[in-house]
Amino acid sequence: MSQIENILQKINSDYDKIKEQLAKEFEHKKNELKNSFNQKLLKQKSFLDEKYLQQFELEKKRIFTEEFIKFNKTIEAKKQELLKKIFSLATKKIFEISKTEYRDFIKNLIIKNLFLDKRNDILFDETNNLSEQEKNVLIEEIANQIKKLHKNTELKISNNKGQKISFGIIIFSGKQSKDLSLESLLNMLKLELEIEAAKNLFG
Repeated sequence: MSQIENILQKINSDYDKIKEQLAKEFEHKKNELKNSFNQKLLKQKSFLDEKYLQQFELEKKRIFTEEFIKFNKTIEAKKQELLKKIFSLATKKIFEISKTEYRDFIKNLIIKNLFLDKRNDILFDETNNLSEQEKNVLIEEIANQIKKLHKNTELKISNNKGQKISFGIIIFSGKQSKDLSLESLLNMLKLELEIEAAKNLFG
């Protein structure tokens, strides 16, 4: 398992711990809110008769909703703060990987995501450890490996100056593209974790 895979696995592990912590805090607060608003409502209910039963139900929902929204904002703020710390640490560790591991990672990333039997323009990140010559050698190495099965697959280094990424690659083929930059990969992972957390906490 590569260092990058270990880092991504560590993100998932850290997030699981955070998710459990938030779930416990959420459950405790939810029970606290229920007890609190039930006491308030019991006092109010004694002053209401059958004629105002519908109004009472609406008032009950309003009180609970207001309190729940306040707590939900607190949970969301905590979640975003913890996610920011986790991804900041992961990004730092990824940028510290060796040149050899960086080259192997980029090579596998390209091979697994090529547009087969088409022209592929590879945009490298700005902070990569490879010289122009090393990038050309890598592209030629991959091209020779791919040609055995896909003779019409072409690889070129992209000179796209309008798009910049900090780590990873973007593969262009005509109007198609695959964004495999660190920013894109972490944003996708973050979205998946947020969706999972929402399901576990509020589902």
